[in-house]
Amino acid sequence: KEGENHKRVIENSIEKGHMQKISDLLSQNKQIGAKLYICVSSMALLNIARDELIAEVDESAGIATFLTQIEEDQVLFI
Repeated sequence: KEGENHKRVIENSIEKGHMQKISDLLSQNKQIGAKLYICVSSMALLNIARDELIAEVDESAGIATFLTQIEEDQVLFI
């Protein structure tokens, strides 16, 4: 029930224009050259296969690989 309440709050905020849809945010970020990495450990924990991910995902990586690939990049960790 709590999850449904959160979902309603988010949907209402999007409808009122207080929040953007995540799909819009991802599209905007791709337009400016941002890359989206997915944690392979989280994928394994949640039983998610690579082919189930959205098209905006650039790469799935473990933490060591991720850190070596982004050494000089700006990172937003969510």
